[in-house]
Amino acid sequence: MSCITLISWQLYVFIFPSEFEVNETENSDQDPRKPTPIGFSLQNRSGQTPKFDKIYDNIFRLFYNLSPDFTPMQATQDPARPMHEALNVLTAASYLKALPSVRSQISTFLLSFNQLLWSQVEHAPEVWASVACKLHSPTIFREAMLHLAGRYHLQRPLGVKFDVLGNIEWGAKISELARQKGRELKDYKLRAERLLFEFVPSRMRHEAKVQVGGIVAPGRNVYANDIYWWMALHLVRLLLF
Repeated sequence: MSCITLISWQLYVFIFPSEFEVNETENSDQDPRKPTPIGFSLQNRSGQTPKFDKIYDNIFRLFYNLSPDFTPMQATQDPARPMHEALNVLTAASYLKALPSVRSQISTFLLSFNQLLWSQVEHAPEVWASVACKLHSPTIFREAMLHLAGRYHLQRPLGVKFDVLGNIEWGAKISELARQKGRELKDYKLRAERLLFEFVPSRMRHEAKVQVGGIVAPGRNVYANDIYWWMALHLVRLLLF
């Protein structure tokens, strides 16, 4: 009979660990139901002891509805660092297919930054539109799409970075939606410009009057009194169009 050696691993993750602790339990001739624990320090391929990983610690915190341990804004010179740490957790959760477990808390955490968040969205709307899709956040997605639709007809570097959208998740759908909304926005713009171009203030409109002898049209002297109004209107049209 061949000798069967049973090796089992136990991984313990604590709320505030200094590192992950792994124990190996080995028994050869003993009853497998009663293993004898042997202390063991796990090492990776580089021969280094694995250290505590803050990203996965925060993921487990979110799994159990605990407050995430992100760097406070007062403790760093980069005010956006806590948001970047939250996005790292979101990326790891996406890799683990655990987005439903972290969406709510990460979305609430990001929205608490208010104006700082919106400035980040303005700087990189392509990335934040993808983040909003992962978070199922209509507020962040709407803000990102406003910037993408407004920049659709602009040239680089101010325009939409379609190369970035081509390399991120949901990029194809976001690109198509940006094109659609960009065209709609241009149509609204052309319609508004036409209305402004055709607009004449009521002060400058003189209608014909019906009298006993017939219809009397406004005379030249009536329009002459509005010469400065017409000059101002023409100047505004030149500046706008």
